[in-house]
Amino acid sequence: MRLCLTSEMQHSHHVRSRHACTWHRLDSFDLQRGAIRRLGKALLTQASPYPTHLVLYWKKGERDPWFLATNMLSARPAARLHNRRMWIKKCSGT
Repeated sequence: MRLCLTSEMQHSHHVRSRHACTWHRLDSFDLQRGAIRRLGKALLTQASPYPTHLVLYWKKGERDPWFLATNMLSARPAARLHNRRMWIKKCSGT
């Protein structure tokens, strides 16, 4: 399972890591172009908390980073699968 949040959603969605007491906006995490970061177990959205694993990935050449909610435990495979999904979507014209 993967969910990619758009740049508009980054401002309105909050995340709380498993060990944190406070919620943070998704766009508040420091991420550089070309970087990948696994936040691990987290609760996604303050309004209706949903447990998931969160991966932050900013692919080189992309305007915005990807925020992936996934059941995968490793960041790179999650980002690689999402990248493949986007490629298939682009090739199929959907």
